Amino acid sequence: MAKKSNIIKMFRRPSFNIGFLIFAIIFIYLLVSVIIFATTKKSSIYTVTDGSLAVENVYNGLILRDETVCTSSYAGSVNYFLKNKHRAGKDTMICSVDESGRVFELINQYNVELYNENDLTELRKKFIKMSSEYDNNRFYETYTQIEASKGSLYEMQAASIAENLDSYVEQTNNDAFFHKIYPEITGLVVYNIDGYESIGQNDITADLFDTGKYQPKNLQANTLINKGDSLYKVINNEIWNIYVKFDSAEVDAYSGRDSVNICFPEKNIETIAKIEVVDVNGESYGKLTLDKYLLSFADQRFVNIEITQDSPYGLKIPNSAICTRNSYSIPKEYMTDSKTFIIQKYNANGEIELESVNPHIYYADEDNYYVSINDFESGTLLLKANSTETFVVGIIKELEGVYCVNKGYTEFKAISILDKNNSYSIVKSKTEYGLAKYDFIILNQNTVKDYELLN
Repeated sequence: MAKKSNIIKMFRRPSFNIGFLIFAIIFIYLLVSVIIFATTKKSSIYTVTDGSLAVENVYNGLILRDETVCTSSYAGSVNYFLKNKHRAGKDTMICSVDESGRVFELINQYNVELYNENDLTELRKKFIKMSSEYDNNRFYETYTQIEASKGSLYEMQAASIAENLDSYVEQTNNDAFFHKIYPEITGLVVYNIDGYESIGQNDITADLFDTGKYQPKNLQANTLINKGDSLYKVINNEIWNIYVKFDSAEVDAYSGRDSVNICFPEKNIETIAKIEVVDVNGESYGKLTLDKYLLSFADQRFVNIEITQDSPYGLKIPNSAICTRNSYSIPKEYMTDSKTFIIQKYNANGEIELESVNPHIYYADEDNYYVSINDFESGTLLLKANSTETFVVGIIKELEGVYCVNKGYTEFKAISILDKNNSYSIVKSKTEYGLAKYDFIILNQNTVKDYELLN
């Protein structure tokens, strides 16, 4: 017979791990927090600062002037004596045309010795400057610079040749076939031509602004000409115009203005130009008229300019913060000394009752307060203090504004915009019930609603 065991098995309850419970609670808390954060709309805050907008109205302008291209009455070899962009009077010899070519050949025999070290140094400086200022966006200027360099070579020779010209003619006994050319029209002589000389305002098209197709010609590079060929160009007066393309916003901005401040950044010139908005062939252009600095740009057809504006100074806010709200317009005289409005209404017995209301005021101008439409019903009758005059609430005005969050909740405040660009607006400061510097506003107005508490 088996012996009975004295060992008694006891039931043991599972031990409780308090550390595991705490970990689980923390994990659930964090998980819920992450879910809430991920699903909650985010509202970024922007601090209002003061400033102005950087105005960058930069244009490539087309220059049109009163220009006359003068042609040759003879065929033959040509030498130029008047420097480019110099004024010619009626007794100024511009160039000569040698029909036989004998004087021209004699001149060329002496040309080799005409260049000195100073001339070559100046020419070298021009090439270095041209290389350092090269810009792919203004490739057309390469042609202008090349032609100008050719002109410089001839100008270096011109003074010495002119001093001995009569001697050369006498040596060749060529008086009958050698012609000194004097100006048909007095003015500023330029040797660049480009086919734009006869273009007037009514001939302007968008294609004329395509600098990729622009190839000027320097007449000083010619050694042989035919009768009727272009010989030189005269700018007849000091008045010149720059045309720039305008979009609809620029048309609105500059229409009605008489003048603007402009800058030529490449020459560090600032001046005032008359301005007129013109419509030509279905396109809008700004016409800038000047009566000085003609000499600086006499051989240019295109020029980079900046139209500078006096941008208003005020509170600077991002456009993403701006929203619109409807408001009721109420005359200022209906506000009491205690900053409330008195509503006049009738009770069930037909008796007049008065109620004092302190509405949320968005904005104020010289004559009216603009209050939230949530504070009055349309048709509410307001009583002027110490008077029997009444006003019926109902005139609605749409206001632009932002959500201010200085008090921890969103509060609409109206603004008066002075200037704006694609990113920011400049609004009037120190307005009654308006924004102030260092106020906190919602950066993106789409993320909140009226009187919403911030998380």
